[in-house]
Amino acid sequence: EGTFDWLDAFLAKHPDYVELSDRKILEWATSSGVMKGPKVAGSQASNDKPLFNFGLPALDDFSVQRVLQSVTSVIPRNYVVME
Repeated sequence: EGTFDWLDAFLAKHPDYVELSDRKILEWATSSGVMKGPKVAGSQASNDKPLFNFGLPALDDFSVQRVLQSVTSVIPRNYVVME
């Protein structure tokens, strides 16, 4: 996943930037103690489009991503948006 290798190197050099991506949302959720459901047969996941199967509608239907897009427009920070 070359793009995310680049991102990891960029963030190591620029710690003042915040990553906004499905990969980071997945990491935030699991580090907060949200448990993923079982893998879905036949589904393919990647860093770019990870599988969201938490059993929580706000995570599984990508509502969290829409909220982040709204909030980040009013919070002044340096963002790297991986889409």
